[in-house]
Amino acid sequence: GINCGYNAMGQGNMANATIGRAIRLILTNIGGASPGILDRATFGSPAKYSFCFAENEAENPWEPFHVERGFPQSVSTVTVLGVEGPHNVNDHGSQSAEEILLTVSGVLATPGTNHIYLGGEPLIVLGPEHAQIIASDGFSKAGVKQFLYEKARVPLKLISRGNLERFRKIWPERFSGLESGDSVPIAAKPEDILIIVAGGQGRHSAVIPSFGATRAITIPITDRDGHPIVPAEKRSTESS
Repeated sequence: GINCGYNAMGQGNMANATIGRAIRLILTNIGGASPGILDRATFGSPAKYSFCFAENEAENPWEPFHVERGFPQSVSTVTVLGVEGPHNVNDHGSQSAEEILLTVSGVLATPGTNHIYLGGEPLIVLGPEHAQIIASDGFSKAGVKQFLYEKARVPLKLISRGNLERFRKIWPERFSGLESGDSVPIAAKPEDILIIVAGGQGRHSAVIPSFGATRAITIPITDRDGHPIVPAEKRSTESS
């Protein structure tokens, strides 16, 4: 019952809101992430309340995300990733895959996002219309990642001197030795860019920057026959 179509990241669906809110309560009450104590976010994000949605597999022209990550088609999975809030990609005019991906690259390549100097895995959520155009032009998901890796780069001239000095200390192998005309890719390698398809019709996509040096974790929640996977410790408790 998790919404994957129209308004997938918004309000109005019980499963999305309940799961997202439950995760936040766990992080706060069990993990201790109380604002101003362990949670030292300057602003925080509305996404901290109920940021949970499903992939729109029915309108995905490529293999689903969980299949790309090595799971059988019939298995249901959940993926957890530390991210910023979504950044809208509004592109109603582009007519080809490269034009759409150029717009996505522009949204990705901003010097203030965490993944520029902390790494991680930026998530690209392609709306079904954008995804269909991109796929029909012959792009695979690997091809999309390669294009974004090559085009979504922050020119060094847009990074302040103070930030560049700081970035060189944090990630020296990435920022040392750069010259004035160089640019920095938004990921360490193309494979670090994550691609899924979600949302309803409309020529919008979303860029969701990584929170920083975090990695997505995907685990199965059903077996090949669609039966829920029960952890071993819970099975032993129920049997006793």
